[in-house]
Amino acid sequence: MRKLRDLVKGREAKDASAAEEKVKAYGRPKPPAGVKPIGSLTEPGKVAVEGRVRAIEIRPVEQNSVLALEISDSTGDLTALFYGRSHIAGVICGSLVLLRGPVGIRDGHPVMINPAYEIT
Repeated sequence: MRKLRDLVKGREAKDASAAEEKVKAYGRPKPPAGVKPIGSLTEPGKVAVEGRVRAIEIRPVEQNSVLALEISDSTGDLTALFYGRSHIAGVICGSLVLLRGPVGIRDGHPVMINPAYEIT
């Protein structure tokens, strides 16, 4: 009976570990071929990145607003800023998006301003 109990505990731990990995892979997906890993963005330039939307924020700027999206992949995080927008149809937390355009580095963190986007 003890061996069976230990076997069940071991399987439960293995199942829990596998579930944690699935959640991590969902929230921070691996970048597909042809796109740049977010964590490798250390210099300004044109890039294509793909990641999951982790946060959405509307920031007031003078007489307008900026839609800020925090995007993550398995290598890092990026902020995408869309000036003059308060929403993008179909983009919610958890959406997988492909962004193309120029990237800059602000305080060591990659930032894209008004990139082209696709919901994937």
